[in-house]
Amino acid sequence: MKVLSQLLFRAKSRGFIEGFKVGSSSGVGRDLLHLLFADDTLLFSKANSDFLRYLNWVFLWFEAISGLKVNRDKSEVILVGRVDSLENIISVMGCRVGKLPTSFLGLPLDAPFNSSRVWDVVEERFIKHLSLWKRQYLSKWGGLP
Repeated sequence: MKVLSQLLFRAKSRGFIEGFKVGSSSGVGRDLLHLLFADDTLLFSKANSDFLRYLNWVFLWFEAISGLKVNRDKSEVILVGRVDSLENIISVMGCRVGKLPTSFLGLPLDAPFNSSRVWDVVEERFIKHLSLWKRQYLSKWGGLP
């Protein structure tokens, strides 16, 4: 995934693609282009056909260099705000259009992190895994097998 990250940064530094600024409203902040975790990736870009075409070129270079393939069947474009050319974006990206709320790594993306809804999901998953571990590693009498 380091290859993809480097290709994205190179395309951004040359002005081919653009992320968005996060931080304060005074303009001081950071540009956010992508988030990577294992084999999951979130990309942030303006809904501009040229940017999306260049993003596709980055994917092609990534596939050629790494030997890995971007799975368009599992990929989604999630649009935020007003978008004029939805059909054009779908045809350029070649994947389905998702919508908010959605989740990434099992956490909802639309909720603030102090929301109990976010942590309810985490707690449920933890309890489920804990009960599996107990059954697998502890005997009926409470000790290790």
